[in-house]
Amino acid sequence: MIGIDVYGLLERFAVKSQSPAIEVGIFVKALQSYAQRNEDELPEMDEWAAKPAELFRENIIPYEKQKKVKFFTDVRGMEQVFLPEIFVTMLSNDYAMVENDTSLPFPDEKKYEGVVPPEFLRQIDVYDELNVYFERPQSTNLPILKLVLHNSLSGIFVLAPDLPRRVLEIAIIKIRAFLRTHGNSEFYTHRLTASSEGRANLIKDMINQIESRPVECVTEIESGADNINIFWLNFCSSVRSQFELKTNFENEDVAVMQSIVIIEALCSYYKVNAVYQRNKTLGLQALESKLRHTPFYHTL
Repeated sequence: MIGIDVYGLLERFAVKSQSPAIEVGIFVKALQSYAQRNEDELPEMDEWAAKPAELFRENIIPYEKQKKVKFFTDVRGMEQVFLPEIFVTMLSNDYAMVENDTSLPFPDEKKYEGVVPPEFLRQIDVYDELNVYFERPQSTNLPILKLVLHNSLSGIFVLAPDLPRRVLEIAIIKIRAFLRTHGNSEFYTHRLTASSEGRANLIKDMINQIESRPVECVTEIESGADNINIFWLNFCSSVRSQFELKTNFENEDVAVMQSIVIIEALCSYYKVNAVYQRNKTLGLQALESKLRHTPFYHTL
C-alpha cells in the first residue's frame, strides 16, 4: 500500500457520514484532496493526488477479497462501497440507543434505505417464518435479519444473536413506557377487563407485571402458557385497534406498534412450540407405556 490506509479512511468516512455505504466518486475526491493537502510533507502523496481512483482500486482489492467491502450500484446508478463490519457496529449502537430511549423505534429499512446490498440481508416474515427460522437459528451477525412486520410498518433490522430474547425484552420495555403515560395503564386494564369475563385478576396482575417486572414477562411469554398467550394477544389486539384511529404517528407511536407486532408474533411462536413439546412428551410417554406391556416387554 502506498502512503494511505484506504480501509482505515473508509471506516472513518463511514462513521462521520453515519452510513455503512460510501459513494465511490465522493470518496475518491476526498482521497485526492487529502493527498493534495499533504504533498509538500509526504512525497508519496504526489501519485495519490494524480491518480486517486486507480490507486484506490489497487489498494482496496485485498479487503474486497476478505469480504470487508462490497461494491454495488444503488438505485440512482451510483457506485457505492459497503462496509459490513461498520453496518454491524452501527446497528449495535442503534440498539443501545433504542434500549435506553423508549421513545425511539427499532431501526428499520427506512433509516438504511438504499445503502445495504440485498445479499447482506436475510428477510423473515414474523407471522409466517419464525417457526422455520428457529429450527436452525443463525448465530452470526451477518447477514443482518430483516423482520417483515406488515401493518404498514417498515421492516426492522436485527442482529441474529439478539433474536428473540433481547428484541422481546426491548419490546416489553417500550410497552411499559407506553402504559405509564397518559393514563394508558388504567385505560387498558379497564378495557381488557370489560371484554374478558372472569379474567380481571389476571389482567391486573399482568399489567402490574409489565410496569414493575418486565423481564418476568419475557420469561412467561417464553413458557408458551395458555393464559399468558391469551392475555398478550388480547392486549396487542386492543392497542392496535386504538392506534388504527390515529392519523399522525410520532416516533413513539411507531415504537409501540413495532413492539406490539414483535410481541404478538413471538407469543404465537412460543405457543406453537409449547404445544409441539407437550405433544412430543405425551407421545413418548405413550410409547414407553406400550413398551412395558406384552408383546413388547418380553420381546425387548
